[in-house]
Amino acid sequence: MLKKCSLLAVIVLAFGAAHAQYSVKVVIDALPPKHTDDAMFLMGDYNQWNPNDPNSAFVKDATGKYVMSAPDVPANNYEIKVTRGSAGTVECAADGKPIDSRKVTVSSDTTFHLTVAGWTDDFPKTTGYLKR
Repeated sequence: MLKKCSLLAVIVLAFGAAHAQYSVKVVIDALPPKHTDDAMFLMGDYNQWNPNDPNSAFVKDATGKYVMSAPDVPANNYEIKVTRGSAGTVECAADGKPIDSRKVTVSSDTTFHLTVAGWTDDFPKTTGYLKR
């Protein structure tokens, strides 16, 4: 009987852990001076890199920071970037060069704080993300 109860407990815990979902908040702490009132979105592998997913839109909070909240996020590793609504307006380094996707791990309720250094469309085509 004890073995059956222990096995049941292990199965319940494993099932619960496999389906754990968390509340995630992403806060943009700093932005370049241009485009501070533009719409902002989070894109990543979690939404097939959709640059203007309405479910991943940031909103300004009372302090003026952009915040995106998502309930029920499955535990996983994710890659993300901030955009202003298109692949041509994705975040980049302060000098206009592309940056790697941010890698984040969700394993509990959490808040990620980001700084956006630049936007690709603010730089000459030769330095930007898409080399337009």
